[in-house]
Amino acid sequence: MATKMLSLADDRGRLQSAGGRKTLGGIVMGCAAMQLLEAELKTYEDHRLELLKSDEGKWVLVHKGRLVAVFDTQADAIRAGYKEFGNVPFLVKQVVTVEVPQNFVSNHLAL
Repeated sequence: MATKMLSLADDRGRLQSAGGRKTLGGIVMGCAAMQLLEAELKTYEDHRLELLKSDEGKWVLVHKGRLVAVFDTQADAIRAGYKEFGNVPFLVKQVVTVEVPQNFVSNHLAL
């Protein structure tokens, strides 16, 4: 039986409920991921309006509640995150006016 998934992410990227799951900025995330990136997501939201004025369409790197840098491409932001912080959680997010809901499917489902 197919389950309909309704995403309720608002245009400010605030945390919403979508089919019983949590979303932020239109991305459906599990509770563990939300907790790992809570400070980063809050930092992005705190700076969102100023980023929209100067860096709309670009990508930001956020780590441990600090806005690290702004990049032209997602790949550059991810590369810088791994280079500077290693294999630890950090946030790379595009600065956009309206968040587009995204769902990710993994072949590696928890058993």
